[in-house]
Amino acid sequence: MPRAVFETRFFIHLFSSPDPRIHSLLLKLMRRYDRRLVSAVTLFEIYKISLEREGRETAETRISRIRNEFSLIPVDDVIAVEGARLKHSVKIRTGRDTPMGDSLIAATSIVNKAVCVTDSPHLDKIPQLRRGWIH
Repeated sequence: MPRAVFETRFFIHLFSSPDPRIHSLLLKLMRRYDRRLVSAVTLFEIYKISLEREGRETAETRISRIRNEFSLIPVDDVIAVEGARLKHSVKIRTGRDTPMGDSLIAATSIVNKAVCVTDSPHLDKIPQLRRGWIH
């Protein structure tokens, strides 16, 4: 059963793109996966961004939609440790830091053996992460 963790930038594009073709492509991409997962970190980021840009009502509506269409994966001890390992590995290998949120979302994908649907350049630096996106 194909599964994917949908990263924050997917939702930013889904909710904010003025181009109906992009919206349609993202919905099609969503439907490719039987198991659609989302990290609790992504909920935090989408709520925060929506709250700051469009207000509480929009933030609540978006979070409700995500909860209805995706299975929420909390950050547990296994994901926290894997995220720290990934963050450290990237820093050692490249000399660059990866944001904590991106490290935790990547760890969520790896621990759940799922593709990470993202276009985040930060996640390019994690070779063991399987990525998917529209191009």
